[in-house]
Amino acid sequence: MARERADQQRFQANTLSIDQISNNLRVLATFRTKEPGSSNLTIRRGIFYKTTGKLNFLKGIVRDDQDSLTNQEVLDEILTNITRFTKQGRLTDAHFDILCDSMYGFLNLGSKYCARGNAHNIATAMSSVCLIAKTLFRLRLDKFALQKAAGYSQGAYNTANNVHLDGTCWSMVMDWARRIVLKEKMGYAHGLNTDLLQFKQDKLLHRGKYIAHVFGLRQDQSFDDVGAAIAAIDPAKKAKTSDVLAKYYAEQKGSKKTVEDKFSNLSYRLAGPLGLRSRIHIGNQHRVDCTNTLRDAIYRWIRKSEDAYNTRNFYLFAYQINFFMEEEVGFQNWIIHEARQRREAPLGPPVQYNLFSPLAINRVPTISQNGGHALGFAYDPKGQKCYFMDPNYGEWVLPNDAFLVAELLYDVLKTYTATSERGFSDPLCFCRSIYDIRTGLFSTNNP
Repeated sequence: MARERADQQRFQANTLSIDQISNNLRVLATFRTKEPGSSNLTIRRGIFYKTTGKLNFLKGIVRDDQDSLTNQEVLDEILTNITRFTKQGRLTDAHFDILCDSMYGFLNLGSKYCARGNAHNIATAMSSVCLIAKTLFRLRLDKFALQKAAGYSQGAYNTANNVHLDGTCWSMVMDWARRIVLKEKMGYAHGLNTDLLQFKQDKLLHRGKYIAHVFGLRQDQSFDDVGAAIAAIDPAKKAKTSDVLAKYYAEQKGSKKTVEDKFSNLSYRLAGPLGLRSRIHIGNQHRVDCTNTLRDAIYRWIRKSEDAYNTRNFYLFAYQINFFMEEEVGFQNWIIHEARQRREAPLGPPVQYNLFSPLAINRVPTISQNGGHALGFAYDPKGQKCYFMDPNYGEWVLPNDAFLVAELLYDVLKTYTATSERGFSDPLCFCRSIYDIRTGLFSTNNP
């Protein structure tokens, strides 16, 4: 009975005020390391403390077995704090930062237990937090609902045409840029009904039939003429999409224009890294710095278009924003998932344990969770509007405000930092980081 009363006094998340929960999350956010043996989280009367070792005389705390993160009640207390904070209404940027940093802190704290054989509930709780982050990041895009011009998804393109190849996003961005640069049609929504309640993706689905033909282009090189580059694609690669391309040609009305002709006179130039100084992940420690970097790049792109507008030979530009991701806090090296790795992963190097430190695990992840994605940006100096697109979400039209566009771009990037594992029948949700952003410039090759 004494133990039960002590535990009831220890865990009180449902009775805390939002201010007390905010303070708890600030403590959780301080766990920035994944190393075993670092500081612990200790909870007393619902209040979070960062402690070291069992005895913490200055804080009047003596830790016991019930303080371990393997205790489900501790995990429930953490999840309740995070969940209650997300439900307090519209989150300010300051509250958003606290929540993001606390979730990232918990992921780092949980990762200390990767070498334990009794950490299944910790991994499950970490996955739950990543799912909360995933939902939160997507809902945050609602801030820009009034600027949303069209909604569509590259997944619908692939499913409708039964084409599942890498490169859909890159091909969509290139086609979106082609309309802007060669036809001065500002995005896919140009000339279409932009009321989201009436906008139908099937107005764009036919594009997937010829966009698939562009998949074979390399994303790491420049092209003087994209149409000529498509013509030079290896026939073996083209054969993978020949059936769907034939359907596109059959649907064309009037004079038939080949895909190579469509992209003729479009130039693509690699423009190098964006200059991101900090990784973008679930945590928000570097939100302001990252947003400023994005704003500076967008401002340069706007100025370039405005300078071109002031010349006699005006033409439009468009940009590809290509970002790369890798596992930041995940489960590839957790002992409890070895059986799952062996069951579903391809053959690879076995796990090796350091005999002098059982906590040190050396393994190569058997199923890579790395990835990348492409976005598009353009500026129309005539109308003084910014156009931004993500093949997974659609496109937005915003005013000439580099900071506003940077905020949207940052929030879109955040949605990719919490995702489910690929290659497993029982996937967990984990934290990825965006570690590099590279850009490319679309223009006419005959200005």
